[in-house]
Amino acid sequence: MTAFDRLSRRVVAAAMRLRGEPVTVRHVSGEWTQTVTGIFTELHETLNQGEVETAIFRPVVEISKGVLPTEPDVGDTFLIRGREYKAMGELPATDTSVKLTLHRTG
Repeated sequence: MTAFDRLSRRVVAAAMRLRGEPVTVRHVSGEWTQTVTGIFTELHETLNQGEVETAIFRPVVEISKGVLPTEPDVGDTFLIRGREYKAMGELPATDTSVKLTLHRTG
């Protein structure tokens, strides 16, 4: 492991301690459900379509790699702050964490 890898792991661990919250993950297969610490945010995007601008808020969850039996993936269900979400896509990952875009289902 390089010095950069060690530093990256420490940064992600610190972020999880400071901003993390309980996230319950249910694998799409139903084989396992587990509660871990994750960082939940809503990304804000503005779409320009001619003269009309549309604001979009996309919920995103970030989870450290290696804390679940398998990597979280599209189709998995997440319970965050009492609301249920389904993973719809994956954002560029790092060596230490996975980020998924979510859709609120409940």
